[in-house]
Amino acid sequence: AAGTRLQGLTFIVANPGSYLYLDATRPVSGDCPGFNEYKYGLEHLNSYMIAGVSRDYPDRDVLYLLGSEDTKIDQYLDTSCEANRQGLNRYDRGRRFYEHLDRHYGRPVHRLAIVQGVGHSPSQMINAARPYLTAALNQQATVTQSETVGVLPATGNVEPVAPTVQETSTTSRKAGKPFRARRALKASSATP
Repeated sequence: AAGTRLQGLTFIVANPGSYLYLDATRPVSGDCPGFNEYKYGLEHLNSYMIAGVSRDYPDRDVLYLLGSEDTKIDQYLDTSCEANRQGLNRYDRGRRFYEHLDRHYGRPVHRLAIVQGVGHSPSQMINAARPYLTAALNQQATVTQSETVGVLPATGNVEPVAPTVQETSTTSRKAGKPFRARRALKASSATP
């Protein structure tokens, strides 16, 4: 999402082991010389990112999904010094990165959803992402910057927490009928 110049995409980021920070600040201090090098920061970028972070990155439709139980340090978690400066585990790193984005841009950007009771489980995270994917594919939901944090049980139903999920009235591009975005997300989360 940060490097691509493609428009009109929804990006769903689920439980990564580390993040690309946009400046040299990190939530955890430590002596780690490479903490701001690419894939953890913007120094020594690869060829894909050489142009830098897209200017419209803060306005992209990006959803970060975090499992509330993704707190274990397993064999797949990046435990490098660079990653550990971002937080203790995937859940902690995700929360801290999301806060970093808001501080970096000086305003709320993107969205964060916590999937309750889920650890590092790709199948459960994809199931929780289903309503967001369905809405994006059907072009039926307009997401506002104020739709920042929702708590999702593993079933994918949205339960809002502070700040609350704002219900916005919009129009479906396909049907031309008004609907409530939150209701549409709930309806699309039904298990087939």
